[in-house]
Amino acid sequence: MRLQKHVWLKSVATIALTIGTATSLAGTAHAQAVTDQTLSDLRVERVGTCTTLTVEFNIRLQILSYYPSRPGRELYIRVRPLDPSANLAARDALRPPGSLPELRSIEYDGTDPGGPLVSLYFQQDMQFEVEGGPRPDSLVIKLFQPGEDRACSLAQAPAASTVVATPGPGPAVTVAAEPDIPPGRFVVNAISAPGSIGELSREQRAAIDDRVAYDSPVDREGEEWHRLRLGFYETKEEADAAAASLADLFPGAFAIEVSPDEREEAIATRMPIAPPADVSLAGGEAGIPPGLYIVNALSSPAELGDLSPEQQGAISGRVAYDSVVERDGEEWHRLRVGFFETKEQAEAAAAQLEEVFPAAWTLRISPEERAEGIAARMDTGELIVSRTTRPSIVASPEQSAEVDRLILEAEAAIALGNNDRAIQLLTNARRLPEAQNTPRAIELLGLTRERKQQVAQAQAEYEEYLRRYPEGEDAERVRQRLAALSGPVQTAELREAEGGNPAAWTWDVRGSFSQFYYRDQSRTRFVDAAVPEEDPDEDDQVNLNQLLTSADIAIMAGNDRGQFEARASGSYVWNFRSGGRDLKAITALYVGASDARSGIQSRFGRQTRNSGGVFGRFDGTWVGWQADEKVKVNAVAGFPVLTSRQTRILDERRFYGASIDYGERSDAVQATAYFLNQEARGGFVDRRSIGAELRLRKDRFNAFGLLDYDIHHEEVNLALATLAYTAEDGSNLSMTADYRRSPLLTTSNALIGQIGVIDALPFTDLRDLLRFYTEDEIYRIARDRTLVTKSLTTAYSRPITEKLQANFDFTLTETSGSPLIPATDGTQEIPALASTGTEYYFGAQVVGTGFLWDNDIYILSGRYADTQRSHSYTVDFNARVPLTDKVRLTPRLRYGRREDRISQTTYEQFQPSLRVNIYPFRHGEIELEAGMNFASQRIRDLMGVSTFDETGVIFTAGYRLDF
Repeated sequence: MRLQKHVWLKSVATIALTIGTATSLAGTAHAQAVTDQTLSDLRVERVGTCTTLTVEFNIRLQILSYYPSRPGRELYIRVRPLDPSANLAARDALRPPGSLPELRSIEYDGTDPGGPLVSLYFQQDMQFEVEGGPRPDSLVIKLFQPGEDRACSLAQAPAASTVVATPGPGPAVTVAAEPDIPPGRFVVNAISAPGSIGELSREQRAAIDDRVAYDSPVDREGEEWHRLRLGFYETKEEADAAAASLADLFPGAFAIEVSPDEREEAIATRMPIAPPADVSLAGGEAGIPPGLYIVNALSSPAELGDLSPEQQGAISGRVAYDSVVERDGEEWHRLRVGFFETKEQAEAAAAQLEEVFPAAWTLRISPEERAEGIAARMDTGELIVSRTTRPSIVASPEQSAEVDRLILEAEAAIALGNNDRAIQLLTNARRLPEAQNTPRAIELLGLTRERKQQVAQAQAEYEEYLRRYPEGEDAERVRQRLAALSGPVQTAELREAEGGNPAAWTWDVRGSFSQFYYRDQSRTRFVDAAVPEEDPDEDDQVNLNQLLTSADIAIMAGNDRGQFEARASGSYVWNFRSGGRDLKAITALYVGASDARSGIQSRFGRQTRNSGGVFGRFDGTWVGWQADEKVKVNAVAGFPVLTSRQTRILDERRFYGASIDYGERSDAVQATAYFLNQEARGGFVDRRSIGAELRLRKDRFNAFGLLDYDIHHEEVNLALATLAYTAEDGSNLSMTADYRRSPLLTTSNALIGQIGVIDALPFTDLRDLLRFYTEDEIYRIARDRTLVTKSLTTAYSRPITEKLQANFDFTLTETSGSPLIPATDGTQEIPALASTGTEYYFGAQVVGTGFLWDNDIYILSGRYADTQRSHSYTVDFNARVPLTDKVRLTPRLRYGRREDRISQTTYEQFQPSLRVNIYPFRHGEIELEAGMNFASQRIRDLMGVSTFDETGVIFTAGYRLDF
């Protein structure tokens, strides 16, 4: 009898210890190799100096808070997943996009005791703004430089005019600060190209000189593309007409509507597009003849030297200049004389010069060489051009000081490598009234754009400089830079900007590969109160010993009209434990395409969708059609995927559905209505739902609502509402009300708990139940076996000081029970399940930053849970300490205690651990983690107190490579 009790107590203690560790006090002590993915993708968009990073997930979630509130290199976002999933305990990472070099890593950690965290690690200090995304499975991070006040917020519209002081008596003079900006948000996308827009031809610049032109960079599958956009137009019809008028010069031009943010940033960072006065082909300056034909009078591998009196007399009164070119590594000098409108005129002049220049010949040059020739012409004995003087200074002292301040800040930004910030500052300086240092601002702006490989914009800035300031040594320096941008001599026939053919497809491959080894071993010691005289029962065991290999690869192709993507993502677990199973998982396996002109998108294969009645991963097809600016029609069909470890198509269940999305991405209100029908083998209606989603985003307020109603079972399947508000002081209040069937109500839930009488095996096919139940009874059992979970969560966060932030959250939840299902001739009885009653969860957290290092973070968390079964308490302290730019330490100490309400049992756990992250290069990471687990359980009964102690060691080592 004692032996039986000893075995029973040990079994109960072992099970309780396992459950206690895995549930109420889950943490890092028992490492897990989770094979699913929580993070889905990243999208980067740059407009001017505003960088918007959209993080997409495979689950829906709500933002609770983020920190730090001051600039730093690490950003942590606390989120609350809205869908129960095995992903909640996952750690996941995404490849940083190549177009955002400041970002070193982005990770999701579902094991943090304060709740799941999304963390971003940067290579330099950044300021952050975080808000809900356009869909509940995304969030948006706006990035800007420290000290920049809400750079990504809507900029104030520029004033129509500026009043400046003028010397002498009389009223102030009103000087136009900005040209008239047309209303509307439609633009013409004239050019799209990877890297840079490239150099525009004179004809292209002339065609757009009266429009607001700007460069809109965007991340396209890890590569930065630049788009020349022209605006603005109030209707799509006006933009379409403009695109048609530009089609000869910009063959791929098309109309598109942009967001209010992009419009404001475009106005602030627009390009100066004006044909340079000194590139005119019709003369325009006294003594300068029109035309692009010249006579190449002399070529020499050395300096031209002095010309003879006869040669000087022959070219007297003409524009003559030295054109230098490199031939086979040797510098040649060419004396050129011009200009002539036709080849015949040039040949006639060459004939006249043959007597003193025997090798004279003719050619047609580029407009850029013409401008250079005029700027660098020789003195042929007579003044052939009159110069304009620089504009008068009209800026007030305050405005001049502002120009100086902007230039100083821009120079500091350039020194830090932040060219985007410098461009914004210098653009603002250039648009102020003429000041003493305005020339410096324009030249520096051209130089900065040149460093950014924005050739067309740099050229335009240099031309604007020479138009304003044609005299002096500074002008000669700018002419040399302009000439260097123009490149070798070439004909002036119209050509596309480099890389600007939108019909040309580009291909790219990106992905990641990682391997992590997990080991968790422990020693347990059991002392039975019934036989205290016996030696304690000790046992050594390996809980986890496996290697997780994960890979994610995507192949992208496309241009600005169409995109193609093929993606495969999965993992494999080698289990080294005796008797352990290897596991494989397929997270994504699909091909997709989109066409901007028709507005059609499609995706086929294993994919994830969290809208339109589809709640997660499936194998199938999705097609979307953008009917107009606000209406999108979607159709979906396929087979549900219950877990990523499901490597076959679940063809016993199939579904199809349709939905309509209303509202643009930038609209404050967006809505979706849908219908979805799912059938199970045997002619069963598995699920037949109608539903609606509503999203509201306005200023600091974000809300989302979802209602899913099963019209076959006549039950509400899911009702969800989330609200979030951010106050001006940085505090954040969020609420979530959730009513749902758990699991999601389907007729297949009738199989839950069904065990055969003869073979004691679970039923897996609804058709087998028809031998024991009617069809209506199966539908009723499905409803009975589906629990109802109701919860309400409130969270509040508030900055205390610049370095401290407090977070609080409260949740109450209740899960219904299920009735007893009587046994039949072929099925066993399914016991009733009692309701949990109302359960309460409380959490508090204090976050500090910048105490010992510039970018360190310290988090102290406390949690209390009052559940049907137990009371539990948890205290956790962890820190994120950057030792260097490439090494980061994460120490953690955790203590937990659980008191069982049913039995006189207590459970305590202490877990210290240390994680080291090493970043040897931007797209590589090494992670090492070691920790201990000290657990103790006390079971009190009539015989005394039995103890069950555990000492465990965990170790994790791995690497991640992105390409």
